[in-house]
Amino acid sequence: MKQSCFHVCPLELITDILPRLPVKPLLRFRCVSKSWFAEIDGLDFVKSHVRRPIEITTNHHLILSEADVADVYNRTYYPPTRMFSANIDKGLGQPLKALSNPLKSMKRVTEILGSCNALLLLRNKGQDLVLWNPFTRRHKTIPTEPIDTYTALENRGSPKYGFGYDSIHNDYKVVRVIECFSKDSGCTVAYEIKVYSLTMNSWRRVQDFPCPKAYILDQPGRLACGASHWLMYLYDTYADDIIAFDFGKEEFQMLPLASFTEVFDHNCLAVLQGCLCVYSVLATIQVTLYLMKPYGVKNEDWTKVLTFMQDAIPRDFFEYVRPLMYSKSGDKLLFEETFQRFLWYDLEDKKGFEIEIGNKPPAFVIEVCLESLVMLGENDSFDGHNESNSDDESNCDDESNGDDESHD
Repeated sequence: MKQSCFHVCPLELITDILPRLPVKPLLRFRCVSKSWFAEIDGLDFVKSHVRRPIEITTNHHLILSEADVADVYNRTYYPPTRMFSANIDKGLGQPLKALSNPLKSMKRVTEILGSCNALLLLRNKGQDLVLWNPFTRRHKTIPTEPIDTYTALENRGSPKYGFGYDSIHNDYKVVRVIECFSKDSGCTVAYEIKVYSLTMNSWRRVQDFPCPKAYILDQPGRLACGASHWLMYLYDTYADDIIAFDFGKEEFQMLPLASFTEVFDHNCLAVLQGCLCVYSVLATIQVTLYLMKPYGVKNEDWTKVLTFMQDAIPRDFFEYVRPLMYSKSGDKLLFEETFQRFLWYDLEDKKGFEIEIGNKPPAFVIEVCLESLVMLGENDSFDGHNESNSDDESNCDDESNGDDESHD
């Protein structure tokens, strides 16, 4: 009988090859034997599988959530919410892959609140929350948590969420910020901050908000350097600033927004190659991008990356652009434009061009997501059949594994 690769190849070689593989074959290889199952599901293996594509900037995907073009600006969405993915390594001209939305069966609209490694935080209008790995097609429902801070004298704002990884305790966490506004003055009078731990599968209240005379602008939290970041409006100075929540320390800190952004109509936060950045728009004709590198608390840490005018892109005007990521060669920058288009901006030629994708939805909300094997622990659920692909990955459990040897 011909020997299998499992018996011929040294274990050291196998353990070196496996972390280089994408998720789909790894899910199948879990069924080879109990030892392969234990190796691939092991914490050290999962960490190395996450770390490798970060170091060599591969296996990044764009995850799109379908939205209504009239309401993306107000962050309201209409069902049915279809989900799609695009593999950056294969090029953006390819048709998008349809995904199985784990919240679609609830018949409510679905919003992407953030991403960290391979996990996405999803919410629907009924405030149902799930953590979802679209590559393993596993998801976990986050338990509902009541809001404690609310009185008859206050109006409650919509929850603000942040999602990230606590490297100190090896835990994925969600932070929820509730703002209460005075009915008389309209100013913020109270905050409630709670954190969900995936390891503990529970919520708990943490420190109060450090800046009471302010409110968080209605933008998603942007994850960089182990913290979620929001733009915040200060009542005293009538200016924007940045508030950050550190997932390891479970503390807030203030990051001053560079003073040069004050001349622009509005500012937004984004993340490029793990670094926090601010992009500022002036009169829908000019965009300027600043990068905080190294990460710190000084204005001097902000570096101007580029400025481009409206005539650099093939559109009559733009209301909104958001930088997503650099190309592999580093000579182009990918932008999302007005929740409807993708643009490559050539950093050398200083020109942009639109990317045509045939099955792209008319409007969408997008997140950059890393393909990896991040697990969700106990009591997670399988999404079922992928909407665009009947070639399902194998999902093995302990009972389905054979003996501790490979199959011929």
